[in-house]
Amino acid sequence: MADDLKKKKTGMWNLGTRGWVVTIISMFYWLSGSSLMTDGLNTLVPILSETKGWDSTPMMLAATVGGWVSVVAMILFGRLVRKFGARNIILISCVGMVGATLLLGRADSIAMYTIAVIAYYFVAVGASGIGVQVLGAEWFPRKKGMFMGISTIGITLGAMTINIFIMKVVPAGGMALMSYYYSGFIVLILILTLLFVKNTPEEAGCYPDNDPTVPKEKLIRLRELGEEYRKTSEWTIGKLLKCKQTWMITLGWGFLMMCAGGILTQMVPMLMSMGHEMTFGVYLFTTLGPTGILFHPIGGVIDAKWGTKAGSFCAVGLLALGTILLLFGGSSKMVAAVGALFFLGAMSMGSNFTMSITTSVWGRYDFPNAWIIIAITTRVFMSSGIVLIALIANATHNYTVSLIFMLATAALSAIFIGLTNAKCIGRTEAEMSETLLNEAAELENL
Repeated sequence: MADDLKKKKTGMWNLGTRGWVVTIISMFYWLSGSSLMTDGLNTLVPILSETKGWDSTPMMLAATVGGWVSVVAMILFGRLVRKFGARNIILISCVGMVGATLLLGRADSIAMYTIAVIAYYFVAVGASGIGVQVLGAEWFPRKKGMFMGISTIGITLGAMTINIFIMKVVPAGGMALMSYYYSGFIVLILILTLLFVKNTPEEAGCYPDNDPTVPKEKLIRLRELGEEYRKTSEWTIGKLLKCKQTWMITLGWGFLMMCAGGILTQMVPMLMSMGHEMTFGVYLFTTLGPTGILFHPIGGVIDAKWGTKAGSFCAVGLLALGTILLLFGGSSKMVAAVGALFFLGAMSMGSNFTMSITTSVWGRYDFPNAWIIIAITTRVFMSSGIVLIALIANATHNYTVSLIFMLATAALSAIFIGLTNAKCIGRTEAEMSETLLNEAAELENL
């Protein structure tokens, strides 16, 4: 039986047909959570400021408040996902995003706009903040780097397309038309989820990591043992909050996403303050998008070959280089383009690694418990980056101090990433296999 349970490695790209389907659909979960209310703010806020006369600062603040309110959603969906599974949480989230998008399309005041934005942030957490990560941890406990590397391409696809979409649709047909198109897209995601996504590979008749070396009856029993273990896991919220790794990950990867997310959400107005036109910033994202997409699988390969921390250091390096380029040469279109590419790369790679390091430290079986805390704390950091950059820019009337602040943030990220111990402290696959071997031995002795 020990030989039966021994897992031989399959290629890092070998996710299986069903695994690839789940991974590709997961791209849309990431896209739905990041495009409209993150990258889309680059054009949505200036357009609404111009057409409706609304102040941009409270509109940006709405996004920050939405990020903070989503902490409550993290707790709620984190508890629900353990009871109902990732698939059902994603479906609930899609329904909520449709409602919030339609409400946004009807917004005729900053107050109504704020309610719609906060509502969207809250419900989007189910798909892009909790559901997709739990789905990935279940389907690819050892290939999580490749899953994240491919699925998070959706973030860059959103950055490539959302601002062009808003610039074309909103001036022509208003916010209502934009909301109809975008909510229709979310409905499509919902249908694809109903048809093709299962909570676990076992439910779909497949193997975790597409590794068929474990006989299915043993695989099913391992899955049952995992479910039994989760009910009595020692990794409670209290223990997680007292754990050093929790806070090292929060600070290391939280600062990373604060810097990348904070700058990217305001890249267009930042470039405008350096003398560029809005269209330059918008089309820059579209032009760089195909190149930015490459950073996702590159991050996955680095994760698989050299580890999550190595990949994270690469992301921090890109952030630092991009910040320095904008600080000293942002008025040049060429320099600004290279800097923006580095930020896209950092965001693309960085979004992979928070989930990946959490899986590495707590394993497949304790990941859902740990992810509730990690997702909440890193989300607070990222949301804070949006408003901090805006407040500093408003106070200084330029983005120079904001960029210097984010350069210091990137340095802090590198320090805490380096101090993080990536050794698994949760229940491992090997320990579950050992439990199964002991069960078999007991049966043989009867």
